[in-house]
Amino acid sequence: MRKFLIVLVVLSLVATIFIGYDRITNINVPVKLKWRYKTGFWGYSSSPVVDGVAYVGDQQNCVYAIDKDTGKLKWKFYEKGAIFTSPSVADGVIYVAKWKGESHLYAIDAESGILKWRFMLAGPGSSSGSPVVFDGTVYIGSSDKNLYAVDASNGTLKWRYETEGPIVFSAPSVADAVVYSGGGYDYLYAVDAKNGDFKWRYKTGLISSAPSLMDGVVYVGSHDNYLYSIDSKTGKLNWRFETGSDIYSSPLVVDGVVYVGSGDFYVYAVNSNSGKLKWSFKTGGGISSSPFLIGSVLYIGSEDHYMYAIDSKSGVLMWRYKSKDPIVSSTVVVDNVIYFGSFGVRFNAGIGYLYALEIKDG
Repeated sequence: MRKFLIVLVVLSLVATIFIGYDRITNINVPVKLKWRYKTGFWGYSSSPVVDGVAYVGDQQNCVYAIDKDTGKLKWKFYEKGAIFTSPSVADGVIYVAKWKGESHLYAIDAESGILKWRFMLAGPGSSSGSPVVFDGTVYIGSSDKNLYAVDASNGTLKWRYETEGPIVFSAPSVADAVVYSGGGYDYLYAVDAKNGDFKWRYKTGLISSAPSLMDGVVYVGSHDNYLYSIDSKTGKLNWRFETGSDIYSSPLVVDGVVYVGSGDFYVYAVNSNSGKLKWSFKTGGGISSSPFLIGSVLYIGSEDHYMYAIDSKSGVLMWRYKSKDPIVSSTVVVDNVIYFGSFGVRFNAGIGYLYALEIKDG
């Protein structure tokens, strides 16, 4: 009987670890699982939610359109090529980059999932960053060292600007007719949005995060462990803040505070004017996810499997929700629902999930 009980306990623990730990962990948290959609998702592609639909790409050749309320699939676009970057949605069209030997930029009808056009960025073995759409133009970087401007309506090239090295994972940002983009081999570039003319560049480390702009300042994280504040007109450094590891997380700037995650397990809140630390919060894993702020609550995911809700004023934990896998995608909150992807490479299966968590007390 004793041996039987020991075996029963062991089996129970194994079952808890592999199928039930989230039910045990997520007790008394003010969110409930609304739905969870299984994809061939490795978690890097963040999911924009537009007009009632969540759009996400995976690393097994698909772009999904999922009803944001029900979690039901509306359509799936398939063409060979992994998606490690995030889609962008504008005027009823999804723009996404896929790697299929060459790297391509695709424009897909948001309602039907039908391809409108494709534009080849670079040749075999290439990759790309995430696209951004602004004023009828899609801006995207590529591993061939070029920053591209492509007509959003027909997929024709407007201009391209060659940087010092590959542009991968990072998305550009656009403000006041200027495109700001990380370039391979450690530079932040400012380029004229209309014609691609060079304005300035600033030496950083490798940039995989998207720059954020606020009040004439560019904020960007780098693989040299620093968060930078740079004057958007002159390219001159205002300040830099050192973390303990590389920064993949894109900064969020709200009300004089810059929020960013780092690979050193910490979330940081930094004064946007002085670069002085306001508070830091330690998670149990590296942070690639970008933060999202609603009211006074900062939401951010960690590679320790948790989605964290942190008081943005004090840096105190409010609650955390455990997913099945590490969270490396950025967080989106729409209509009191939190959307994020989990990094689904378990037992080489390549199975991941897009989560929708409903905030119960919101």
